[in-house]
Amino acid sequence: MNLINKDSVVSLMLLLGCGVFINALGDIERTNYGTITSNIWPTIVLSVLTTLCAIYFLTSLKPTQEEKESFNWKTFFPRNVVIVFALFAGFVYSLPFLGMLIGGSTFVFLVLTAIGHKTMKYVFIHLGIAIGSVAVMYGVFTYGLSVMLPEGELLYSLMY
Repeated sequence: MNLINKDSVVSLMLLLGCGVFINALGDIERTNYGTITSNIWPTIVLSVLTTLCAIYFLTSLKPTQEEKESFNWKTFFPRNVVIVFALFAGFVYSLPFLGMLIGGSTFVFLVLTAIGHKTMKYVFIHLGIAIGSVAVMYGVFTYGLSVMLPEGELLYSLMY
């Protein structure tokens, strides 16, 4: 039985990344403005992430009914990863022009359509998920947290 498979390699890489980030926690400038210190939220997030990565690693070692395929570098990086990173680069580039609402909705829609089902029924589902999720995120950040997200030149020039 071969214990080294894709899941175990990915989980070890994630745990290594978590270790690097935990080591970098000491570099955060400690400020205390009367509530909590500045490194509390990164510590909480990294604790949860490290726990989930450790669970992922332990479950990747567990033998299953069907034999998992062994690790192969040629199939390790699938094309979907490259597609998502290329779409994200396009999203970041278009953010000053399209803004968060249009650019974010377009990015989510294109990612869902690129890696998901490609039937007309799912295209409409992807469109609804894209618009709904970005609208909820925009509402939480703008009205709940009072964080102004990028408006973009396109909407600004159309409105004024």
